[in-house]
Amino acid sequence: QALRQAGMRDRHWQQLTDVLGFELKPDNTFTLRKGLEEFHLQDKLDQIVKICDIAGKEFGIEQALNKMEGEWKGFELGVKAYRDTGTYVLGGWDEIFQLLD
Repeated sequence: QALRQAGMRDRHWQQLTDVLGFELKPDNTFTLRKGLEEFHLQDKLDQIVKICDIAGKEFGIEQALNKMEGEWKGFELGVKAYRDTGTYVLGGWDEIFQLLD
């Protein structure tokens, strides 16, 4: 099940290849039986699970960042004159604070 992580990227498959000593990138013909009988994946199970867990965590971070980016896309801070002082302040904070909450 670890090998079916949604976050598995080419770099993770390369790490598995390095650990196992042969190229492993499952396709539609790959089965658990094939993995155990032909590739003896159980011998390196701890290392496989570790790489796949990292891939899953990275995927979660990617998803969270993509969500944040989408939420922040429409926001802009404006520069406004502050009274008659000749200085400026940033405007648009209200929407940003609402998003942060």
